Amino acid sequence: MIAAFATLLAAMQAQPASIATPPEVDSRPGRPLGVSPYPAEALRRRQEGTTVLSLHVSAKGRVTSCAVSQSSGAGSLDQAGCTFARTLRYRPARDAKGNAVPAETSFPMHWRLPPR
Repeated sequence: MIAAFATLLAAMQAQPASIATPPEVDSRPGRPLGVSPYPAEALRRRQEGTTVLSLHVSAKGRVTSCAVSQSSGAGSLDQAGCTFARTLRYRPARDAKGNAVPAETSFPMHWRLPPR
């Protein structure tokens, strides 16, 4: 399986006033993000693009829902993005009192084909 050369960037959407700290991808040492497999169909078709995902992150730091807010133009890349995003772990959002709370965030995935 060819690993994706997807640049993984976490960008946060505006959070409600009750959110003091937005969720952040947990990328501490020993907790690598990993790589998402580049979909075979997208490889065959030589498809690249950026998928922007809208994620709901629970108070436990788990992705509980994923929706494509901006398509890459290739359904297989968009679907693989959500599949990968569900494997991520987050440091959950915090309210003003420091309590973990559920929140929304966005997650762009930049899909680039490996060099030939």
